[in-house]
Amino acid sequence: MDSLTSGFSAPHANGSGLIVLLAMIAGGMALLYHYLQRQSPEQVAQRQKRHQQRQLQTRRVRRRSADTQDNPPRKSREERRRDRIEQAVLTRPEDPNTWIERGLMFENLRQQRDAIANYAEGLEHHPDNGRLWFSHGLANAKAGNFPKALDSYTKALSYQPKEPEIWHAHGDALLELGRFEEAIVSLETVLRHSPNFGHIWSDRGFALFQLGRYEAAVTDLTQAVKSDPKDARSWFHLGEVQLILEQLDAALKTSDRGLKLHPTNEALIRQNKHVRARLGVL
Repeated sequence: MDSLTSGFSAPHANGSGLIVLLAMIAGGMALLYHYLQRQSPEQVAQRQKRHQQRQLQTRRVRRRSADTQDNPPRKSREERRRDRIEQAVLTRPEDPNTWIERGLMFENLRQQRDAIANYAEGLEHHPDNGRLWFSHGLANAKAGNFPKALDSYTKALSYQPKEPEIWHAHGDALLELGRFEEAIVSLETVLRHSPNFGHIWSDRGFALFQLGRYEAAVTDLTQAVKSDPKDARSWFHLGEVQLILEQLDAALKTSDRGLKLHPTNEALIRQNKHVRARLGVL
């Protein structure tokens, strides 16, 4: 008997639940109807407009998402160049130029540590490449590590002993370290190979100045301002040496000419005022 009763109770329960559900829906519809009846036509229109705007916005978002997946954003020229360089290092590590180009990329981005690490990794593949050693030295010099830079330049010169650019950098590193006698030797090597190279006269003149060899310094610095009159540093150093030598008229002439070419240079402005004060000239 229990089994028969239970067999008929399930449909009865389901039917009752359906009736309750229908009643709830009917009640909700009635409430909605009364709510809508209480709203003005303008409110109904605004609500419909907001609903349409939400639907339109949803479609736009979905469309943009689909477009992004099908057509990813185009990379910039710089991003494509970086990808190309990175790919070259991965596929052609035996080419030292790929490491040099990658290092220059990091340096242009002012990522000096990455540049130094890159050159060091490249040297693991090419320990006898002078250009890589030179690039490694330049990167260290930019980072202010002149002892490390000097070591790298020395290594570079062991493979490229006649390269004036490396000798010049070698001499500059020695100047930064206050090793002026050694710097002069390196800079004179540049002069033998390329007498008009860069700021070589100015650099050697500064080294001679620091060593107290003033007459020789005047000769080099005079040549420096003739070779490159745009170098304000050479004009300033020449004027300073002439002041030490009590060549006040020559110092004033140097200072005036330097200031005419570099009217906003603070060091030259102060020097010019000092020379004029010494001479009593306004």
